[in-house]
Amino acid sequence: MLRPRRRRWVVLATAIVTGMVVAAPPASAAPPANDRLRHAIVIPSIPYTNEQNAVGAGSDGPRFCSNNGSVFYSYTPTDTRRLQADTVGSDYDTVLGVFTGGFSDAVGIACNDDRYGLQSAVRFRAEAGTTYHFMVGSCCGNGSDTDRNGNLVFTLDRAMKDAPLEGDVTVDAEGTVSADGSANVTGSATCNVRSQGSIFGALRQAQVDVVVRGSVSLRVVCDPSAPTPWSVTVEPRDGGTFMAGSARLRYSESFDSYNSSTFTRDLLAHVTLTDV
Repeated sequence: MLRPRRRRWVVLATAIVTGMVVAAPPASAAPPANDRLRHAIVIPSIPYTNEQNAVGAGSDGPRFCSNNGSVFYSYTPTDTRRLQADTVGSDYDTVLGVFTGGFSDAVGIACNDDRYGLQSAVRFRAEAGTTYHFMVGSCCGNGSDTDRNGNLVFTLDRAMKDAPLEGDVTVDAEGTVSADGSANVTGSATCNVRSQGSIFGALRQAQVDVVVRGSVSLRVVCDPSAPTPWSVTVEPRDGGTFMAGSARLRYSESFDSYNSSTFTRDLLAHVTLTDV
C-alpha cells in the first residue's frame, strides 16, 4: 500500500500529465491525396482541369524544379502533340515542373515560375505512349515543407497558337450594399485567347459629409469561348460604410497570356449601389 505522501505525489504527477495532453497543439492539416509522386492523379483525357486545396502538402519529387509543398498529376497521351499545362486561377505563388521517369531517374522536360503573374505555365512536345509527370510546388526551392500553399487550379490541354492578345473588362451598372457596409461589384471579362485578367483600383462614394473609399483587387481566368463573370466585395476603409446610391470605380486592367500581355490604366465606371 502506498503511503499518503507518495499517494499525493502520484495524483500530482497524473494531473501534470493530463494537463500536458490537454494543452497539446492541434494537428496540422492533412496532406492532399496526391501529395506524393506514387499517388499522382492520373489524367484520363484532355482538356482537363482540377481544383484542390494544396495546404498541408509536403516535399516530394525530383529536385530539378521546386518541390516545396508539391502535388502531382500524370498523363500519357495516345498521340504525339504539343501540350500546355498551367496553374492559372490559383491563389498562391506556384512553380510547375514536368518530367518523365521516377523519383530517382527523373528527366526534366520543362520548369516554370511566374508565366502568368505569380502563376506558372509550360508548353512542350509530348510523345505518344510516354507518361509525363506534373509537379506543382510553391515558390521557391527544394527539400523543405511549406505552409504557403493555398487553392490550386491545374489545367492541361493542347497548346494553341496564340493570336495577338485582346482583352476587356466590363463593370455592371448596378451593385449591392450589404448590412455590414461593404459593397459588391460585378462584371465580366472577355478575351480572344486563354489568359489571366487582373483588375486593380478603388471604389469611391461621395456621401453628405464624407467620402467613402475601398480598394479593388481581383484576378480572373478569362475563357475565350464566352464572357467570364467576376464579382468582388469592396470593404470600406477608415471605418466608413457604403450606402445605397451612386459610386465610381476607377481602375486599371491587364491581361496575360502565354506569350503576351496588355495593360490599360485609368478607366472609370459608374455603379449604382442598392441595398441587398
